[in-house]
Amino acid sequence: MKHILLPLCCLAVLLSGCDIDIYDTPYDPRQNFVGYYEAEEFSETYGVVSYYEVDILTNNDPYSNRIYLRNFYGYPIEVFARVSGNRFTIPRQEIDGLIIQGTGRVNGNEIAMTYSVQDLADRRAVTDFCNTVLYFP
Repeated sequence: MKHILLPLCCLAVLLSGCDIDIYDTPYDPRQNFVGYYEAEEFSETYGVVSYYEVDILTNNDPYSNRIYLRNFYGYPIEVFARVSGNRFTIPRQEIDGLIIQGTGRVNGNEIAMTYSVQDLADRRAVTDFCNTVLYFP
């Protein structure tokens, strides 16, 4: 019994004098979306397919849930979205006379988005409902 107790006591004394510092970077689900993409947009309203580029960025706050989509809808605008897991929501927002809202999700190595765009400058214009796939060039 003495032979087992002595090594255990020595080990306890050695380990009690050690400090272990663990620095853990929080998992950031926004990184699933960050990148430069080619967009293929289908307008259900007008029956037209459009192609353009989209850049998705984050801010420097690792605890934020926001991403920013630049060149959204093929316009030189930036919209924000809130990420939850592998999905995001584009809350209703007015940017440069457009009201935009929608959703998106990671689908394999692509991002599928569904959203609507209403042009406030043209009162006769109907709301454009779009389905867009973003893929790496």
